[in-house]
Amino acid sequence: MISAKHKILFAALLLLVVIDYAVFSQMAVQHTRWCWDSEWSYDADKTSTVAIVRSDNQNLAAPVSITDTLGYEQVAAMVEYAVSLAGGLESYLQPEDRKIVLKPNLVEATVRGNGCVTDWRVVRALVLMLYRINPEFQIRVAEGAGGWARPGTPNAPNWALTNGDGYETSGFKDMIENLRADTTTYPGLDVDWVDLNYDEVEATTAASPALSDAQWFFYLPKTLLDADFLINVPVMKVHTTGITVGLKNYVGALPGMTYGWSKDQGYNNNGIGLDHTAKVLQKNFVDIARTVGCDFMVVDAIVGKEKTKFASGTAMRRNMIVAGEDIVSVDAVCAHLMDINPDDVEHITMAALVGFGQNDMEKITILGNTIEESATPFVKAEKQMDASHRNSSYRHYGQSNRSWLLNGPFFGSSIDQDLLAVGEQNAQPHAGVAGWSEAVYFYDDLIDPAGFYQDSADCIYYASSYLEAPRNGQAKLWAGSDGDMQVWLNGEQVYDYSGGVRNHKLPNDVVDVAVLEGFNTLLVKVKQTSGVCRFSLNICEPETGNQITDYNYAGDRLAGVRFTTRARVHGDYDGDGIVSIFDLLDLLKMLRVSNPDPVYDFNADGRVDIFDLLGLLKALKGV
Repeated sequence: MISAKHKILFAALLLLVVIDYAVFSQMAVQHTRWCWDSEWSYDADKTSTVAIVRSDNQNLAAPVSITDTLGYEQVAAMVEYAVSLAGGLESYLQPEDRKIVLKPNLVEATVRGNGCVTDWRVVRALVLMLYRINPEFQIRVAEGAGGWARPGTPNAPNWALTNGDGYETSGFKDMIENLRADTTTYPGLDVDWVDLNYDEVEATTAASPALSDAQWFFYLPKTLLDADFLINVPVMKVHTTGITVGLKNYVGALPGMTYGWSKDQGYNNNGIGLDHTAKVLQKNFVDIARTVGCDFMVVDAIVGKEKTKFASGTAMRRNMIVAGEDIVSVDAVCAHLMDINPDDVEHITMAALVGFGQNDMEKITILGNTIEESATPFVKAEKQMDASHRNSSYRHYGQSNRSWLLNGPFFGSSIDQDLLAVGEQNAQPHAGVAGWSEAVYFYDDLIDPAGFYQDSADCIYYASSYLEAPRNGQAKLWAGSDGDMQVWLNGEQVYDYSGGVRNHKLPNDVVDVAVLEGFNTLLVKVKQTSGVCRFSLNICEPETGNQITDYNYAGDRLAGVRFTTRARVHGDYDGDGIVSIFDLLDLLKMLRVSNPDPVYDFNADGRVDIFDLLGLLKALKGV
């Protein structure tokens, strides 16, 4: 017979087991950071202009093929024309501006022309343009390369010291010294080189709100902080962050004598290195860019890099210059020029969300050459991610949709049990209605309902979003999860995994789906088991068959697709968020076609007819 004392001990032990399950299992999971969608300061009305000038542009004095090797005069003409199309430096410079900084990308100690480093000829053209505007400008070409250190630097790693002096190897040293020496042609020209790795630094609070939770302030070079006008002059390349163009170029703003080489370990292991982990790297360099600022961008797309940003990548001659005032817009355009969807590039989307620029291509005016005639596919670099999430068969995951409406938790339920009052096939969730949350944004690709609700018992969660597609067509659903997961698209179940806990991959599976022109409803259902319940999802370009056939290019989000958490208002046929006379006109036009779109069935009686028009008229009277 069990004594009272042993019963008490047994009960205490059982209580500890319950606490371990309900609390400690949850604490062991690193939940995805989230915020309300409404907290972002994205400016939907902001417009921008980006210029693309190819070497064969017919407005150039001497156009040549985009496959030709270019001379300095041809490069300079392209730079000047692109800058003028983008508004001209004069329209952005202020009368009091004197200190001008040009920030190229010299990540490795290598020669120009292989696509790894900015071509010095682009920078020379800009120096002389600035000189013509105001001969009294103090012009500094400044870079803090992560791939090489100045010979003789104490405590620098051997690999950085044996790579050579990139200032000299790249041709920048000769370019600047020749300009300084030619006092007859350029009297009073004040131009010089600043190696930001050795510049005086100042501790600077990161721009608010900080995207990264790993770096709250930066040690930044005085040369950049004191600049009146900064021109970012990167080269166009792919990278494990998707692309490396303007925003990524700001890693080279961090001084090596503080952050070390290649900026992640801290100088002499002082512990101040920039966190390069997948969860925060892109957020970190967006925060650096916002803190330093960018007044204008000119991108060297003469020769770029595919496969990787380093010299070991494949050079891609494109013979283009891209220019603009909005760094986010320029990066988005450059992504398209490499046939990469900018919606798949975290640093572009998050920079736009925080109000640093515009990434909506419908709000970006393209001048000069078009994206359509200028884009070519670049072989992607494998995406940076935690090794546990990597799927070697699908190495180029883009970006999960990160904004969702959530509902739950539903306890003690099977993944196959329909738990929505309206039915899973009929779900049309609205924020704040019928148990659905307001729109929630997750900071990385692992969408984490359990982290949002802070529950650890076995339960079910739903997540919903909508996607707007420009046309009917086939697509690929890239889906992954930590456990059981089901997906419905427009009321049809398109994905079902019920095998229990698994290793979450980006993605676990790729399946065929069909998207409809206009509004599509997306519903996800996941089962939580022991403190972890994350999923990932993207709608990607279709490929041949059931498997991705060309891993070098696969994984792009379906072109033109936009995810949204705002449900379409009944009768809002033009998608502007309100029901108006224009929707009535759209419905009237639909009545005249032989096979009207069932979306226009306002009365939901199975047909589109005059009664739908009367119903919409009645609704308009009540507005």
